[in-house]
Amino acid sequence: MNKKFIENSGARSACRQFLNDSDITHLLGISQRTLNNKICRGDDLPEFIKLRGCRRRIWPFEAVQIWLDSPEDGANK
Repeated sequence: MNKKFIENSGARSACRQFLNDSDITHLLGISQRTLNNKICRGDDLPEFIKLRGCRRRIWPFEAVQIWLDSPEDGANK
């Protein structure tokens, strides 16, 4: 995992509190298509929020950090 990115995201997200798909793909080192496939397959990912009437997903920063810190989930993906 790119710890420098998560640290930079932490400072940047202090006021946002959410990450977008682009942040997640960069953090995991995968493409947008791969992220979409993982979501469709039901792969283990942090919970995201899909707002009604909006095509975009937002990912709570804290949930992503917890997922990345858990050895059986984020660290091995």
